[in-house]
Amino acid sequence: MFFILTSNHNLNRDELLENVHYDTWQPFTINSRIFYASRRVQRFKTIKRIIEAVQPDVIYINGIYSPFFTLLPLWYIMKSKHKPAVVLAPWGMLNKRALSIKRLKKKIYLLLFNLLGFSQNIQWHATNEEEKDDILRVFGQKERVAIADAIPDNKPVPFYPIAKTNKIFRLITVSLITSNKGHLRVLKALHELQDEIQAEYHIYGPIKDPIFWQTCLQEIETMKNSIKVFYHGFLNPQDLLPTLLKCHVFILHSSFESFCQAIYEALTAGRPVITSDQTPWNGLQETKAGWNVKLNDLSCLKDTIKEACCMSQAKYDELCKGAREKAKRFVAESNFEKQYDALFNTPRFYNA
Repeated sequence: MFFILTSNHNLNRDELLENVHYDTWQPFTINSRIFYASRRVQRFKTIKRIIEAVQPDVIYINGIYSPFFTLLPLWYIMKSKHKPAVVLAPWGMLNKRALSIKRLKKKIYLLLFNLLGFSQNIQWHATNEEEKDDILRVFGQKERVAIADAIPDNKPVPFYPIAKTNKIFRLITVSLITSNKGHLRVLKALHELQDEIQAEYHIYGPIKDPIFWQTCLQEIETMKNSIKVFYHGFLNPQDLLPTLLKCHVFILHSSFESFCQAIYEALTAGRPVITSDQTPWNGLQETKAGWNVKLNDLSCLKDTIKEACCMSQAKYDELCKGAREKAKRFVAESNFEKQYDALFNTPRFYNA
């Protein structure tokens, strides 16, 4: 049985999740239950009560910077007689570029994390070799790190073709609105192309960095009518696939990604991807699934967008096919069962 503890808020802490009951266990799937914690109960006694009631064998912590979902469980386990194994997945949060954002705040947090001894009692979950290196760089070479690929939703998705013309070209980004996701770089590239192409750029996702978004809005205001930019806000997961299918190319010129479910979803849907060379989704040109553009090469990003916009229907259809094949190969070549068996069934990792 799996027990899932999460928040009853989206990223915007004033935006409550809809159609869920708060502060009580409820069925989630056949073999799982979920607890949506309101801010009112996000305190130490809640963590203590839940761990003592559930008596988990393993606690899997998703992310490193949450006081309630990360620090309090680790603090309780450290002081408790009940010592479940702890697996912590940073999901790219220890990447050098990620650490450069709010650098001082994160440096102090990680210093305290180390001083309190939390890292000594953890089995780390890295999604690739690069993330393993990040963990060892921050916490030291003696840390226990297991690599297990992120498991995507591998449901079969039928292919829906889309007409490709120079006058109707739609780009889409689905991600948090924050500087590392590359929205501003895409907008600057589109600004330079506004006398050469006609395009729509559809942006979905909650605004994590309002100051950065204001900079994006200033760039959007300078666009001519040939480039139309639409911000749609949060996108429900069940609406992701039909939304992707309305667009021609998924674009995320991100500074770093540990996996990126949205890129996988786009590839599965048969939509070519434009991304940077700082994600696990490299080799897109070679597999005819899209383009990898160097992070600081705005000229290349502009040329890539123009190429995607102006290519023929036949060339575009070839890329759509290549995108689907790229997603299929990722699943076929990932030994998820072996990886997660190693992650969760190693000898007890807590230093009691």
